[in-house]
Amino acid sequence: MPPSRHPQMRPAQPDHDHNPAGRDGMTHTLLEWQLRKTSGKTKLQAEDAVCTLISQAYADYERTLQRQQHALDTMSQELNTLNANLRKERDEKLAESERRFELAAEGASDGIWDWQALENRLWMSPRCQEILGFQSESKTGTIEDWYALIVPEDRAKARQFIDESLNSRHQVSATLGFLHADGVPRHVICRATVTRDSSGRPARLIGAHTDVSDFVRMNEQLKRAQEVAEAANIAKSDFLANMSHELRTPLNSIIGMTHLLMGSTLPAPQRELVESVHKSSANLLEIVNDILDLSKIEAGEVTLESLGFDLSYVLDSVLMTLEQLAREKGLSLVGRYNPSALPYIVGDPLRVSRILMNLISNAVKYTEKGSVEVFAQATPTADGNVEICCEVRDTGIGIPPEKQAQIFDKFVQADTSTTRRYGGTGLGLAITRELVELMGGTIGVESAMGSGSTFRFAIPFKTTTQISALRDRKKRKPQSHGSLQPAAARVLIAEDHPMNQILMTRLMEGFGISRFDIVENGRAAATQAKTGHWDLILMDCHMPEMSGYDATREIRAGELGTKRHIPIIAMTANAMTGEKEKCLRFGMDDYISKPIDIDELRDILGQWIAFPAAAPDSAFEQITAAAHEDGADDPHNGPPVDFRHLQSFTDGDTEMTRELVAAFLTQSRKNIDVLQASLSPKAHNDWREAAHMLKGGAGGIGARALSALCEQAQNAVCDISVKSSLLFDICDEYTRVEKSLDEYGAQTRLP
Repeated sequence: MPPSRHPQMRPAQPDHDHNPAGRDGMTHTLLEWQLRKTSGKTKLQAEDAVCTLISQAYADYERTLQRQQHALDTMSQELNTLNANLRKERDEKLAESERRFELAAEGASDGIWDWQALENRLWMSPRCQEILGFQSESKTGTIEDWYALIVPEDRAKARQFIDESLNSRHQVSATLGFLHADGVPRHVICRATVTRDSSGRPARLIGAHTDVSDFVRMNEQLKRAQEVAEAANIAKSDFLANMSHELRTPLNSIIGMTHLLMGSTLPAPQRELVESVHKSSANLLEIVNDILDLSKIEAGEVTLESLGFDLSYVLDSVLMTLEQLAREKGLSLVGRYNPSALPYIVGDPLRVSRILMNLISNAVKYTEKGSVEVFAQATPTADGNVEICCEVRDTGIGIPPEKQAQIFDKFVQADTSTTRRYGGTGLGLAITRELVELMGGTIGVESAMGSGSTFRFAIPFKTTTQISALRDRKKRKPQSHGSLQPAAARVLIAEDHPMNQILMTRLMEGFGISRFDIVENGRAAATQAKTGHWDLILMDCHMPEMSGYDATREIRAGELGTKRHIPIIAMTANAMTGEKEKCLRFGMDDYISKPIDIDELRDILGQWIAFPAAAPDSAFEQITAAAHEDGADDPHNGPPVDFRHLQSFTDGDTEMTRELVAAFLTQSRKNIDVLQASLSPKAHNDWREAAHMLKGGAGGIGARALSALCEQAQNAVCDISVKSSLLFDICDEYTRVEKSLDEYGAQTRLP
């Protein structure tokens, strides 16, 4: 049955206004349904119906396209609006960021610069333009403008800076000079960091310029000021050294003359005046020496020795020197240390002695009653060496806490009244601190007012075993090969120095040799030898008129054709290699060096004299070991006078000590007078003879530093400037020796 024509039989039409896509689908379905509906109609009717349906479909399609186009236009408009809003927001934020950057750049102390390398456009902040002197209202320029501001001598360096910045992945910096528009050069630290484009090419350099002109200027001023200060310090040191020299020369004369007057018979009032002048001169000389020492330290002219020495010996010597001063004040001066617990160390014994002398003498000076105690101990260190710790404790006036940090400063004392009451300049502790620190040590003080003070220092030292091996060596026992009894032996001694003559007299008496004679020169020795009365000759090698060498050669020449041969033993202070061989070549039978080692001399004499097997007299049992230990041959080992050396010959005999010191002082003053008169080349032989004699006397008394200086003088070239310098040092050291003898000799009333 054909489809119903009633409208109610047609399918429901969808709502195309609300669903355009659904409507298109329904249009095609409806069209298909209408076509099927016309199948029963005539052909013409069918074609008309189809055309009508197609037209309706196209109309529907056009309406759909229009609606879709309208929707797309609406969406496009909304997107354009949104894009415009985003662009506006971006531009506003970028502008705000640029404003902030410019504000930061304007407020910064550094100048900011930005070079667009591909466009060659250079932007500089106002501060950057101010630093470089770049004048442009636009704040922009080119890299060539930047190069033009640089001083000519730095332009190559500037181009290298730009090249390195473009090629580096890190910040690059360089200090360049810029010629400012005001004509004043600027020193600027330039920094730059490269940024690259998407292809990796350098696109721009961003960085900062820092003006360091003031810093460079201040640094140059500081350098010039330092140079001026150093020059002034050198000039000051030179002035102090020269002035000290000028002061010490007359002071030495005053001290020497007053010393001679004190040895003469003077009425009591005059003696007191002379003693006052002598003491004041010695104190003034000590102050001058302190100033000179300080100037040497400040000028860096102090060179530390590296010698092996016995610390206990240095301590003993200092205590012995100051013992009389402490006794005069009624003080107890005690050394509380175990010598066997103190190792043998390597260092500068003279400077260590100076440190101890300064601290202990200060303690004695500022202590009115009670005691001064000296402690010393050695603490092993991790490197196998030791740290020597010394303490000087006193029961003196004490130091206020607020002054303790200042007392090691130059010219500073704890109380302004100290100088008026005790004297001094305040240099002793300053010199002590400088010496301790120069040795790598530390020094400090603990004190309370009225309770005394404790000064403590610690210095690291290397240790040595060479001295210990020699110190522990057992005394050699003389092995007599001769049959001549000491009492029967006839010994001729050729010795020109009065002090050494006294020493040899003492030795002969100690050996039991009573038949001996002493002559003063080689010619007298050669003459005496011809008499044939002598069994043995002790011959000093260096003597006036005829040397021991020439005297021996003359003696041996006189013995030719006879069976006579007198044993001749050389005595010389020349310890140079080959000296013994030289003596043997001249015909001497043996050799002994000065200062004389008693055991060694006894052994040598024992080849011809039959000494008894019993131990020698106690006066000769102890020899100053330090004089023969490793490092002790150095002139700076110990104080000015080695009193243990002196005591070894006198065995505490006051009269003997007095004779030795008197002989030394008398002869040494004569020798110094000859040295002063023998500076010219014509008197060079007199110079050498005087230096040799003074060297022997100094060595015999134990004044090792003075002896070494005299040896230098004896071997010095014939040059007035060299000899003058040596004479100055000799006089200076002689003054120290004389002062040391004065301090030590007060208890024995030496001259």
